[in-house]
Amino acid sequence: ELEAHEDATLRGAIEGSVVGAALAGLAHFALPRRFPAYRNLPGHLKALGAMFILVPCFAIQSERRGLQFDREHWSGQSASLLEEKQRQEELRWAHLSMTQKFKEYCADHTYSIIVSGWAGSLALAGGILWRDKYMTKAQKARPLSDRSHPPVVQARMWAQGLAIGMLIVAGAISASSRSAAKEKRTEDHSWRDIVCFTCSKWST
Repeated sequence: ELEAHEDATLRGAIEGSVVGAALAGLAHFALPRRFPAYRNLPGHLKALGAMFILVPCFAIQSERRGLQFDREHWSGQSASLLEEKQRQEELRWAHLSMTQKFKEYCADHTYSIIVSGWAGSLALAGGILWRDKYMTKAQKARPLSDRSHPPVVQARMWAQGLAIGMLIVAGAISASSRSAAKEKRTEDHSWRDIVCFTCSKWST
């Protein structure tokens, strides 16, 4: 069963890699038509952009296939207990305030938010700079090797500044979440949950 689970996860990783590579390839060929300055970007920045697409597709699809395998092969009391746990988690989430939901979401997706925020801030700053009416098209398309007035460098500086701000906010949220977790720390009593759940089913 463990080997079958590994095979399912590997299949998901391959599927995610293929989809991510296809999307990255389409973006690589489509971006120069929409943004001519993309051609002047160095190879390592283009590769970094491709990784931003490839890695999430790889991770998400492999995890999805693994979870799908688990759901298909769990049975009996274990499956019922997991369904009950999921229902309790949904109820707990529904009773949280918007602030609590925001903090918990940020704590669970810290790195995704930072990476997405960095990429989004880079795109936003780049879009603002490319619309500068005081710069000619030749200046906007100037390669990174020319440091006199490169918009890409300016956009990257803006993105780095915004990313640092996001890191500070994410650190504060993580520290707050860790403090709350210490106050509500509980031991793992999965075996007790199974026994109690089984007894409750028998009693009904």
